[in-house]
Amino acid sequence: MKIFDIRNHMDSLIANVKSLNREFQDKQMDAKRPAELKKMSNQKNSKLKDRSSSHCVFCKDKNLPILNSFHRELIELIGGLSFSEVLMSVLLRCDNVYHVRVHDMIHDKVLGCFLVTDEGIEEAIKLGVFEQTLTLSVVDLRNTLKPRKRPLGIAFEYSDVRR
Repeated sequence: MKIFDIRNHMDSLIANVKSLNREFQDKQMDAKRPAELKKMSNQKNSKLKDRSSSHCVFCKDKNLPILNSFHRELIELIGGLSFSEVLMSVLLRCDNVYHVRVHDMIHDKVLGCFLVTDEGIEEAIKLGVFEQTLTLSVVDLRNTLKPRKRPLGIAFEYSDVRR
């Protein structure tokens, strides 16, 4: 019986040592991670600066500005349509800029696109823009912004074979 107790105690100690070792390694990785993320971010940003503003067929040849606020531009774009007649697709690109495409559901045509910062999306959420319109949100999982709970909380992963 004593040998059984000693063996149980040894197994428990071994498990504790392994757990502490994993925790120590995780903390070491966390300490290294900010420097690595900054380096990766700088590399990513240098690559992204050379890319066109969007791969969207509706705005790829346009030099769209990146907006910190877009609700006024949105109201101007939809004109006489009500918010319920508009569909917005919100795509968070890998450079953490939102690509917002506005679609007229009555006439089945794209009205235009916006490139919007996180601050612009936050402002639109506070103003209730996404609660008044049908909004589809696709989040690229390579981004560094945390996904939102609502209304941009449904995240779909785009998977490209070339990745």
